[in-house]
Amino acid sequence: MDSEETLRENLKKRLEVEIGMPLDPKSVKQIDLEFKDDMILTNFFPINEINTLKIGDICVPCSDYVVSESEGIIYLKEEMAGRLYLEYKYALPETEYSGLLNMMMEYETDTNPYTDATSIKEENVTVSYDSSTTKGALIQSLITDLRNRYNCTVRMI
Repeated sequence: MDSEETLRENLKKRLEVEIGMPLDPKSVKQIDLEFKDDMILTNFFPINEINTLKIGDICVPCSDYVVSESEGIIYLKEEMAGRLYLEYKYALPETEYSGLLNMMMEYETDTNPYTDATSIKEENVTVSYDSSTTKGALIQSLITDLRNRYNCTVRMI
């Protein structure tokens, strides 16, 4: 693995920690011993893929439900009852973070010593900059926005 790929993977791991959500799909199982509903709220989302959906003795075919990936909700065509067994994968879609990850790569590889300088002084002259518009501040703002978008979901039950 070359240094650029290593940096990208390290930044991807950092972004996962900052956002609190995997960027590479993770497999999870969800079980409810006494399920009875026409809607399933998944524990984790956004959903990337449903591997198995079984209620009671019935393996529910994908034609019998609709998935709202970003909200983590599976809508069944009819109410079903029994033991729920669900296997699925979830992760943040690459389209949500690829631009941010590219910006982080640019920031980390920038060799300009004044990248995030708030002021530069030479002899008697000092030039001040608005630090809220620096690339570092923009990256942090985008990370916060992304985290808030997926971690501040309130579900009404």
